Parts: sequence; structure tokens; C-alpha cells
Amino acid sequence: MFLFILTAMGCSEKSSESSRSQSDNDFIEALTYHHEFKVSAIIDDLAKTNNIDKKIQTERVAQTTNFWTPLCYASFIGNSKAVELLISKGANVNYRDSNGHTPLILASITGNIEEIEILLQAGANINEVDINNSNALIRASAEGNLLTVKYLVEHSCELEPKNGGQNALDFAIFYQHKEVVDYLTEKGLKKSGT
Repeated sequence: MFLFILTAMGCSEKSSESSRSQSDNDFIEALTYHHEFKVSAIIDDLAKTNNIDKKIQTERVAQTTNFWTPLCYASFIGNSKAVELLISKGANVNYRDSNGHTPLILASITGNIEEIEILLQAGANINEVDINNSNALIRASAEGNLLTVKYLVEHSCELEPKNGGQNALDFAIFYQHKEVVDYLTEKGLKKSGT
């Protein structure tokens, strides 16, 4: 399912596999299918070689080469054990890819609350924004992840960061996520320009 999500979000499984090493593909597959022993062994090897924040190629936006760390992948995929292990080995919880996405923003896109909680406890910045000035709340709202939106609001994520003049409510309205619209409206958020 998660490989489908990666493909649907703008990265061709075929092209991303061809541009990554086999060991990187094996690691992503192990993360995706929660092969704990293999993931643990790979993370231990990365830590031993001081490469815990190794850059692994991803192609989340067509025609754009981007790199994620193992923590980015684990956060996006929703592998909480790997997230905890990577953090315990010193992974950078505030790493920003070329689109400005942090592990927290990536976890918010896919609605991985457990991973968001772990990242926040490890010092991740809940209000960090990407290159479009979108924070985790805007990204979760755009995806319609109601539980994630609620979690972020309850943990003091800023309601008003702007993305091209738009806030989280604007994105929820645009993508027709009625429950998210209702929740954000109840919290006092208003459409931009009103």
C-alpha cells in the first residue's frame, strides 16, 4: 500500500528504483513491510559508519530530484519502531529535503500520528514550514487527515501560517474535506481574506 502512495504522490516506482542503489531499495522495502530485524541491522550499520542521515533519492515531485534520510522514509511510511531507533542513533529530526519537508511534515501528509508524537518528543519543530510556507497542519488539512489535524492543533501547531495567502482551512475547503473544514472552523480559523 505504501509503495502505491509513493507512486501516487508523483514518484514513479520504476524511476525511483532505477535511480537508487539496491541497498537503498532494500531498506525502503524493509521499512515498508516492517521487517524489524532487517531494518534494525541496516540502521545499526548506518550508525556504525556515521551515516545515520544518509541521503536516499526520492522523486516525490516529477522532474525534481530530492533526497530523504532514513528518518524521512520511516516517518512517511509509518514505521514507528524504525523512527524510534533512528532517533536513538542520532538522526536529525529537523532535516529538510529540497522541498523543505521535514520528517514531521512527511508524517503529517500520510497521517502517521504515532510517528508525529515520537518526533515531537525528540524535539521536532511542529511549526517548521516547507518551501511553499506550508506547515504540518496545512499538509494534513490538504490530505484530509482529520485525526492528524486534531492532534497538531491540540499540540499547539500554528493555525495561521500562510501558503500563497492560504491557510489550513482554505486547503481543506479546496480539497473538499468537510470534517476538517468543520473542525478548523470550530477552532476559530477563518478563510484567508475574510
